[in-house]
Amino acid sequence: MEDIGNKLTGALASNEVKLKTIKNDKINRKNKKITEAVDSIDKSLRDIKASKKPTKASNLIKFNTEKQPAQLSSVYLKEITMSLEDRLALCGKQSSIPEIVEFVDIGENSCHKETQVPVDQPLFHATPSKVVFQNFDPFKKYEAMLSFRNRDKVARRLKVESLESPYFSVVPLKSGPPNGSRVAPGMEICYILQFKPEVKRDYFCQVVCVTDREKFVIPVEAKGSRGILDFQNEINFSECPVKFVSNHTLYVRNIGNAPARVIIEAEEPFSISPHQTTVMPQQAVQFEVSFYPQSIGKYEKYISILYDTGESVIVKALGSAEDVAVGSESDMLVMNNTYIGLASSQNVRLYN
Repeated sequence: MEDIGNKLTGALASNEVKLKTIKNDKINRKNKKITEAVDSIDKSLRDIKASKKPTKASNLIKFNTEKQPAQLSSVYLKEITMSLEDRLALCGKQSSIPEIVEFVDIGENSCHKETQVPVDQPLFHATPSKVVFQNFDPFKKYEAMLSFRNRDKVARRLKVESLESPYFSVVPLKSGPPNGSRVAPGMEICYILQFKPEVKRDYFCQVVCVTDREKFVIPVEAKGSRGILDFQNEINFSECPVKFVSNHTLYVRNIGNAPARVIIEAEEPFSISPHQTTVMPQQAVQFEVSFYPQSIGKYEKYISILYDTGESVIVKALGSAEDVAVGSESDMLVMNNTYIGLASSQNVRLYN
């Protein structure tokens, strides 16, 4: 009996040791997972901090991070120097599909659930699809017309939400239907967008429009004082020797009414110096553009100019690399005999 008791005691002790070992293993594995998770979070935080470190360029100039689509220099100069009336008229001609930001249940707003308008396009066609005010004066009121045409085969509702900005407001036409009315197929409803600036700076807001099926936005932008550099459309190096640096001097003037702060980058094999500069109004700056081709052929690249306002301009850089026929009159050069400590010389004639 004693032997059986001893065996049972030993078995219980052994099981307790095994249970403790299993429990410790589970705790160790759990602690290891927690440690790995903490390390992963720390690494992510370090990566985020590293990504937020400013570059050398951003240390000197504060740039708008919302970079806008690049335009050719001539197109940008033409648009930015327009009068307010001409720019609003241009906005009316440049029509695009507005951005849909949210979908709503069409069944809750209308008994007509079927529609002939594609789901990726709003039920109403907006004109203009973007509004730009520029060359304005403070403490004056400016207006732009917004029209919305029903593209569906049944009557649809359109409501324009109130704007949160104190500088912009939208009101229906006095002669038109009230806001939120239903519009017959193919018919339009119009609103007046009012802009009241207090200082000559940049403003931005979005006009949110609600239909039976979706919400879409009309961006509204007001461009205040800014620097404008009169870059030419393209720089042509024509024919240049391969593996040889060719330079072109470029003079650019700030024709705007504010300092022009820019960062400039060129695609290889082109380069430009300086890469960053600030030009005061009516002042000029000199850029040195270099072309260093490594192989024979024609090159067409772009030079990008990024303003601190977020606007981006591109200039074409063209060049052709050729193998230049340079040689010598003789394939062999024989030096005259001379004594130790003295020198002997010969003339070598090269031709192009």
